[in-house]
Amino acid sequence: YGMNVAVTRNANTYGGGDMNFSRIIPDAIKHIFTEKAFEIRSDGKAERDYMYVKAAANAYLPLGTALEKKEIHGEAFNFGTEKPVSVLELFEKLAKIAGKPGQKPQILGQAGHEIGRQFLSAKKAKKMLGWQPKYSLEGGLKETVEWYRKYFSRKTN
Repeated sequence: YGMNVAVTRNANTYGGGDMNFSRIIPDAIKHIFTEKAFEIRSDGKAERDYMYVKAAANAYLPLGTALEKKEIHGEAFNFGTEKPVSVLELFEKLAKIAGKPGQKPQILGQAGHEIGRQFLSAKKAKKMLGWQPKYSLEGGLKETVEWYRKYFSRKTN
C-alpha cells in the first residue's frame, strides 16, 4: 500500500522499570537482593541475546529516519548484540554487579525442549541503517541493577 513501515525484531530487551518478575533479569535481581535462591528451570546452559532498553530505543531512531527511503519500506530488521550468554553466565554477571558474587542459583534441570542457542543477526540493520548497539551487556546490566537497587531500597524504607 506504499506505507512507510518496517518490521522489527529485538533480542530479549531488559532494563530498569520492568516490573514483570517472571522475566529472567528482574527476577534474578530481586532474588539476588533478597538473598533468596534464584531457580533456573533448565540446566542453565541455554544461550540468549540480551539487549539493553536504551540500545533498543537507539535502534528505532535510525530506522524512523530511514523510513523515508523506499528501499526500507516493508523490510524486517533484527536488533541485538549478537553475543549470546548462558543463563548461568547472566546470573553470575548480575550477582557480581550487585556486589554479591558468591550467590549461586538453584539449577532445577526441569525445562525440556528448549532451544540451546538463540540470537539474532543484526547484520542487515548495521548495513542498511548504520546501527550499532551502543551498550555492552555489562554496561546495561550495571544501569539496570542500580535502578532496581534504588527501587528495592525505597520499598523497604
